[in-house]
Amino acid sequence: MNTLRLFPLGSVFFPGAAMNIHVFEERYRRMVRECIEDDARFGIALVREGAEVSDPSCSPHSIGTEARIMRCDPLPEGRFLLDVRGERRFSIVRLLSREPYLLAEVEYLAEPPPTAAAGELVARARAGLPAYVDLLAKMANVQLDMPDLPDDPVVASYVIAQTLQTNDAAKQRLLEVSRADERLRAELAVLQRATAALERIAAQRESAARGEPATSGERKDQERLFGVYFSLN
Repeated sequence: MNTLRLFPLGSVFFPGAAMNIHVFEERYRRMVRECIEDDARFGIALVREGAEVSDPSCSPHSIGTEARIMRCDPLPEGRFLLDVRGERRFSIVRLLSREPYLLAEVEYLAEPPPTAAAGELVARARAGLPAYVDLLAKMANVQLDMPDLPDDPVVASYVIAQTLQTNDAAKQRLLEVSRADERLRAELAVLQRATAALERIAAQRESAARGEPATSGERKDQERLFGVYFSLN
């Protein structure tokens, strides 16, 4: 039986991703100490019901990602600042305990070999990402680096999932997709819609800068799309 300590969060964590976590609650400080002593991983799963770590009754989504502690910096009052790296996906079979922290029996999810079409899907994403990232940077007036998209379809699918600025429900659905080529197809659909939406907003901004009033439809577009959240539907 595979058991895994769980750390529920309000964000989705993908294999290969890096994350900084500030651990301040006593039960999770204990979890970190035990993981370090045992050289063990823990699981990060998006909260489904309840609050984040502060809510002992919270329920996580059934699929999450194993986290490896790469660095642990102690802070005052017994707190920790963790650097973690995403490893395998897991599925929660059942919760074993809620005290002092969530402990679950899990099944680790294998990554099926990509289909022959997966390489072409990666190439399409590599061609489409620069325009998307550039538009995001212009909309937010910040500098954004283009992600390094590897040839491996599985790894690439998770890099794209991290890059897309979509809501947590959509990111969770991407995490739950079992095959890399299916995940890539879903991501390409989001990428195309998001890029088109950002292009519309950019054009509307240029019109506004020239003093041209926005139509009611354009104002609704901006209200709906400027948050840059795009669903998979």
